[in-house]
Amino acid sequence: MSSTNYVALSDYEPVQPIMDQLVAWTRLPSPSLMLMVGELERRNRFGYALQQALTARGMSERQLAQQVGVDPRRVARWRRGKGLPDLYETQALINALRVSEELFRNPPEVPKPPAYPIARYLLDAAGQGAQQGLSDEPLDDEGGGAPDLPQQPPHR
Repeated sequence: MSSTNYVALSDYEPVQPIMDQLVAWTRLPSPSLMLMVGELERRNRFGYALQQALTARGMSERQLAQQVGVDPRRVARWRRGKGLPDLYETQALINALRVSEELFRNPPEVPKPPAYPIARYLLDAAGQGAQQGLSDEPLDDEGGGAPDLPQQPPHR
């Protein structure tokens, strides 16, 4: 005997998609912090953690994809932070990379890159750049300007 569930929808209420949730139990005692950050932050953290694990193991995306049994483009998407693997793919990644489950369950924040030191190179109106050996005069061809590139014939 089978049972069927019916859901009544009103014509006047906006339809909201019903999201199926996968509940997974883990052997780790700590709760996951990933549920407290947004989707973009989760993808960025996961991608950075995956990149660091690949670098530490000396593996390429293609090698990892072969071991996990997925398309290499999926691994590239995960690494760039464009998507997240499902539970089974995550377990396969953990086994293939030989890393702790905690790395992908609660990846640390992505470190901020150092600020580009553009302020050192900006010239003010008083000519501070000339004091540092910089001048506003254009370089001539003999003075070490850009090297001439060889001319390539047009394609026919």
